[in-house]
Amino acid sequence: MHTSGPEVRPTYTAAYDTVAERDYLACHEFGHTLGLRHSGDAASCLFPNSATSGVLTSNEIVELNAHYEIPQ
Repeated sequence: MHTSGPEVRPTYTAAYDTVAERDYLACHEFGHTLGLRHSGDAASCLFPNSATSGVLTSNEIVELNAHYEIPQ
């Protein structure tokens, strides 16, 4: 059992050493935090194992809007 705080995996953190790669990682993990799953769209930051995009696709934004409807 790990009880001393968050676990940082050096193999992952070393792989994301540019601003663009960190933007991708932040977008990817924050997307999961909001309830999004991995995407099959390589243009999405939710596409697994690829640091090519730091943005959500329009489909993911639609999904988030449906999930978290803003009251009128």
